[in-house]
Amino acid sequence: MSISPFELYHGAVLSQVVRHPKTALKLIERKDNQGWASYGVTDNAADYLLYIKYASKRAYSKKRKKYNFTFSPQDISRLKKKKDEKVLVCLVCGSEEICLLDNDDLKELQLWGINKYRNVSVSWIGGSSLTVRSGGNKLRHKIARNRLKNFPWR
Repeated sequence: MSISPFELYHGAVLSQVVRHPKTALKLIERKDNQGWASYGVTDNAADYLLYIKYASKRAYSKKRKKYNFTFSPQDISRLKKKKDEKVLVCLVCGSEEICLLDNDDLKELQLWGINKYRNVSVSWIGGSSLTVRSGGNKLRHKIARNRLKNFPWR
């Protein structure tokens, strides 16, 4: 049986989510050929919308590892509809890293306020934390590499 990139990259995220003893998953929507899916996650205290997007090819640089993600107007519209809820976006950087963004991160990157294609990049050097940029915006803080694994589901 062959494994599709969708199954491989989404499985990396979902295996970390379901390891937490309080979480339960429900598939909401997916497009295999576009590489995204959204899942409902509940932990008995709160409900989250978990949106997963992956990039399988690394942007080449000798020192810095970097992955680029393109959000279409439809992707952004999907996220905007849920902006008043607890939204988590996992950007899967090939087989190397998972970058977890929350509502505050998405607001800081100004993904809510646009209606056109938007690129988001995740980069790091060696074992450092993740730097996230979108257009001219850069998150003021770095994202811990283990943020999803240590996410405080409440």
